[in-house]
Amino acid sequence: MIHEHLPRLAAAEYQGLAYVHWVFTIKGRQRGWLTQVFHLQFREMLLHTTVRYCVSCPAYCLMPDHMHLLLLGHSPLTDQKNAVRFLRTHVGSLLTPNRFQKQSYDHVIREPDRAPVLFERTVNYILANAIGQESIADWRSYVFLGALLPGFPDLDVRTANFWERFWKIHVSLIERHALTSAATFPIAIADLP
Repeated sequence: MIHEHLPRLAAAEYQGLAYVHWVFTIKGRQRGWLTQVFHLQFREMLLHTTVRYCVSCPAYCLMPDHMHLLLLGHSPLTDQKNAVRFLRTHVGSLLTPNRFQKQSYDHVIREPDRAPVLFERTVNYILANAIGQESIADWRSYVFLGALLPGFPDLDVRTANFWERFWKIHVSLIERHALTSAATFPIAIADLP
């Protein structure tokens, strides 16, 4: 029996303060699309996604035939399934003539696995995908990876103080959104066309 779709968890697992590791595979594992220009365009689309859907991205790694992305919600209004749909649509248009496989893979990181040591192991797994690409021995020298939090262009996953800064920013975003209910939220960004 051939499955049309990968199984998904209940919608609530992808909402609010969810942590999800996403993998987008290029159909047929096609290569040749990963360039510096594509990387910059990807970051622009990821920036729009993080703002529109209230997510943080502590790590992503673009591989020659797939992409790893870790998203953390920071608002009760966050819906990562919608965020990923938006991102895949806009990044997918940059891949032409290539395209994504029909469905992405996801792994929801549950509360017990969010402890710093376990969480950093997930991030290291994502970033270590770069090792072996283009004779890369250390992921820090791979150009097609990073992190993204809107308003912090100098935040670099390669720096020694990254985690300290990232968690301070992420927690402040959660606190800011906790003070804002859906009724008083200035714009329901996720509901825009």
